[in-house]
Amino acid sequence: ISGYSQDTIALSDARAVLLGSCCAVLDLTALPAISVLASHFVGHFPRDVVVTPDGAFAAVRGGSGAGLFVLDLSNGAIVANAPG
Repeated sequence: ISGYSQDTIALSDARAVLLGSCCAVLDLTALPAISVLASHFVGHFPRDVVVTPDGAFAAVRGGSGAGLFVLDLSNGAIVANAPG
């Protein structure tokens, strides 16, 4: 789903954010089926991901100087980013 070098995953009750060669936001509400809500390039080898306690947003530290990305987990969209 997220390409090669899968490295980090963060979970909420309804979503998973998987870092690999991209950042994939997965919908977990219809298990065992998993659908991909969004996939974003966030630099080569993104570093870290954390989900807010309420499960509404995720912050991704992008790889190779790509900066910080904030994702809306309701739809997987990037709602903010800062240069690296």
